[in-house]
Amino acid sequence: MKVRLGFASGGEEGLRMATASVPALILLDYQMPDCDGLEVLRRLRMDQRLARIPAMMIMADKDQVLQEASKRLRKCVQKTGFVSKFTAENTVSRFGGDEFVVLLESILGTMDAERVASRILEAMRQPFLIAGRTLHLNASIGVVNCHGQYGSQEDVLRDADIAMYEAKDAGRGCCRIFDAFNRLKLGAR
Repeated sequence: MKVRLGFASGGEEGLRMATASVPALILLDYQMPDCDGLEVLRRLRMDQRLARIPAMMIMADKDQVLQEASKRLRKCVQKTGFVSKFTAENTVSRFGGDEFVVLLESILGTMDAERVASRILEAMRQPFLIAGRTLHLNASIGVVNCHGQYGSQEDVLRDADIAMYEAKDAGRGCCRIFDAFNRLKLGAR
């Protein structure tokens, strides 16, 4: 399961990221290292694909957003409430600057993962209070059931990534499961 939050270290990088991924929401800091937030916003509005995406100017520390997101994710997976064949731990790990990986070992199947994903989506929809400002964020989640089907971690992450991008394409704020149909599409490439 992957949740994607994108962070750029400066205005130019932010412009490149927004142009490449067309995010659901753009949060801009007033003061960026190489380009101020107002200039970034002006340039974003010139791109027709990005012109309608909600943008918000903030003066927040991205680390605070990540810490709060991480706290919410951990709370969602601490106690899954599902019966497991064995005692196992669930893990939340920051995968990159803007992604988290959630490993659910204490579930029996995809339906349990969907329930946890639903809790995560709801937790991420709740307002974030960062630096005295209220931020409203969404998450996109890709789920892979990897019981014995994968030979490498890279394959699992690739398939979770595919499912996550399907969730983003479906309008964000939702979850998609990587399944046999996705596998057939991959084989056709």
